[in-house]
Amino acid sequence: SLSGDANYETLSQLLEQRLVPLALMLVAPLISSVFLQGLMVHLLKLFRGQPAEVKDAFCRLRNAPRIIGLEVLRMLLYMLRALPFVLGIVAISLLPDQMSAGWMLFLLMACFIGMIAAIVTALYRYAMADWLMAEEPGRGIRDCLRESGRLMKDRRFSLFRAEFLCLMLNYFAVAISSYGGVILMVASLMGQLAVLVLPQGVRADRKS
Repeated sequence: SLSGDANYETLSQLLEQRLVPLALMLVAPLISSVFLQGLMVHLLKLFRGQPAEVKDAFCRLRNAPRIIGLEVLRMLLYMLRALPFVLGIVAISLLPDQMSAGWMLFLLMACFIGMIAAIVTALYRYAMADWLMAEEPGRGIRDCLRESGRLMKDRRFSLFRAEFLCLMLNYFAVAISSYGGVILMVASLMGQLAVLVLPQGVRADRKS
């Protein structure tokens, strides 16, 4: 019937325009995390003076379930850190209209800033989890997150400075290049590598 064909066409358009892009947006970071660990292995080999090859990018495909599990758990931890502030924003938006607009705006801004601070803190807390798993593929997910938190305890500002310097050095390249996202990712990795991914430093911290 005509109504059935119209419904089918509407559903097809919905899948193409909304659901498929959303699914790709959620799945792409999980898939790219597998190749990102391959890049980390490549960088570690270069630092150690070992032979490094292009095929290193695919060396962690067998460990994909564990790497994706790490990424999913880390995303959940980010969401849990931000959840109290999100609930605060929702609660403030439901306050009676009698409350002054100035106070409501102040509370909303406070919750928003708190949410950003909580997410950034979590980002730096778990920044080394990928490097730890890249160095030891058989290491457990929670162990990588726990060890990353310990390693980053007093080094968050050092990592921020290193990443900020790398980003500034690549600023003009990002501005004029269509590969800005890739450059940002490489700059972040190099900042992490410069601060505390050095294999000797990681092993020394474990022994102490």
